[in-house]
Parts: sequence; C-alpha cells; structure tokens
Amino acid sequence: MRTVPRGRSRTIPLAFLLVAMVDLGMRSVEALRTATVHAADLLGVDDRGRIEAGLLADLIAVRGNPLQDIRTMEGVVFVMKGGRIWTTRRRCSTAWSRRPRPEPLLASA
Repeated sequence: MRTVPRGRSRTIPLAFLLVAMVDLGMRSVEALRTATVHAADLLGVDDRGRIEAGLLADLIAVRGNPLQDIRTMEGVVFVMKGGRIWTTRRRCSTAWSRRPRPEPLLASA
C-alpha cells in the first residue's frame, strides 16, 4: 500500500481540476456545473449540487468571480460544511481550523 506524505492530500485539489477543464476548452460555468450539478446527478443524489431552498449546501467561498477567472477557486477564503465555517490559517494550507465568527466579506449597508 502506498502512503501519502503527511500534509499531502490523496486527491487532486478541486481548483486544479477546474483550471484544467477550462484550459482544455470548457467555459468556467461548464466546469463549475460539472463539479456540482452534474456530479450530484451522476451520483444519483437530488438534495445537493445546487444552491436552492431545502437542499443541503456545503459552500466554498472565494474572493472574486470564478465565472470570470476560474483561478479564483485556488484562493479559498472559507468552507461551509454542515453549517459550520472552516478557514485556513494560510492560503493553500491543508490544516483547517474552526473560526466561530468569520469576518464579513461584504460591508453591510
């Protein structure tokens, strides 16, 4: 059995796959749908894959618009998983730490 060095993931990072899809000719919106809606459909789950009332929603927040530049997916600000917010201590870190109240990304009006 092959082992993975500590701190290394056994999977290919999602951002790398999305960038590769776009580099090979997909539009950004198609790559994002492939990783979300189409993946959920392929797995036969209908309660995820979209942001919609009543569905499960795990989210990846990035600064910028991945529809304009898919590489913004490489700079994750936080992940919402199971209703909890998780942030990295530094960019591209594999160690996640829980922060009870994340700093707001948008100023309130």
